[in-house]
Formats: sequence, structure tokens, C-alpha cells
Amino acid sequence: MREQDVLDGAFAMPRVSPSYPLGPYRFVDREYLSIAYRTDAQALRRLVPEPLVPLDDEARFQFIRMPDSTGFGEDALAAQVIPVRLPHGVAGT
Repeated sequence: MREQDVLDGAFAMPRVSPSYPLGPYRFVDREYLSIAYRTDAQALRRLVPEPLVPLDDEARFQFIRMPDSTGFGEDALAAQVIPVRLPHGVAGT
């Protein structure tokens, strides 16, 4: 198998038996609840990996409900979100 074959067909793991179908996906009737709050800026700095830098002392907690998602069925999730930036001059991959 050539490298380009792997890159062309790599969208999920494991490659030969992906855990979800190839897109495009359609998410219908999504529901969001996003709670923004201020927290300890030093604690955020300890959690965020270098070279990323927290934007300020704000974080968010999100609840998301997706009752109909193409190929996935119904799903619900919760997520902690910390807005960050990549310092100027640092290359992202």
C-alpha cells in the first residue's frame, strides 16, 4: 500500500474498520446550553499545555444534545472549553 492510499482513505481509526461512517454529516435539531464563568487564571495556565496560552480567566461548560445525526444516531455530550491562543511566531501543526 502506498502512502497516498493511506492518506486518501484515512478518516477514522482503525483504517480498515472505521468506528464511524465517512461524511458528509447532517446534524438536525441540535440543542446547546453554554455556561460562561470566570475562574482562577493560574489554574487555567496549569491545565493548558504549552505553547498554548489561555485568553483570560474565562472558561465555559457546554451541554449539547443531538437527537438526529447522520450515521451516528442520537448523541449527547458535555464539554469543558478553555479559549486559548497560540503565541505569535509559534508554528502550529
